[in-house]
Amino acid sequence: MVRMIVAPGFAWWEGFETTWSDSQLTNIAGAGAAVMQRHGVTMGELLSTWGPYIALVGATLPPAVATYTAIKHRPKEGARRGGDEPAAH
Repeated sequence: MVRMIVAPGFAWWEGFETTWSDSQLTNIAGAGAAVMQRHGVTMGELLSTWGPYIALVGATLPPAVATYTAIKHRPKEGARRGGDEPAAH
C-alpha cells in the first residue's frame, strides 16, 4: 500500500517498480519482523509509540526525494538549453 502511495512521486525513476518489487518488500518485512520479535516489540506497540513519526516520514520523504532529485538535475538541464543558469556572485 505504501508503495502505491509514493509511486507517483517517483514517476521519473524508471527502476522504481523493480527496486521496490513485491519480493523486495517481502524480504524487508521478514527482516523487520525478525528484529521486532528479537526485541519483543509488537506492531501495535510500535505504531502506538511511533505511529505519528512514521506517518510524518512517510508524508515528507517522497516529495523531499523528488525535490532533491529535481534540484540535482536542474543545472544539467539548464546547460542543455543554452546555459540559462543564474550567474555566480
